[in-house]
Amino acid sequence: AEMAAQKALGWQLAEEYDLKTGELRLTFTDATGAPVQLAGLSVLVGRPTEAKDDQKPDFVREAGVYVARAALAPGKWMLHVEALAADGTPYRQRIDLLVEG
Repeated sequence: AEMAAQKALGWQLAEEYDLKTGELRLTFTDATGAPVQLAGLSVLVGRPTEAKDDQKPDFVREAGVYVARAALAPGKWMLHVEALAADGTPYRQRIDLLVEG
């Protein structure tokens, strides 16, 4: 049921990492392409192979985009995203992120 509810939200999630500024940006958009206002957001960032580099950056909303400072070295990273819609529907997604060196 949770998966169906998540699908019904119709959200898209795009990620972007800027190595120069150390900014990780997450953009949630709804089915119409409008930015989504989340009721909650938790993101675990880590390496696919080991837990020692795991971090939970603090995201702030800036002009419809959620931005956090994260020191990510070049290579492969994984983002475990847990967001909460305004109506309480949970949204979970795993993202593979490649940081170019």
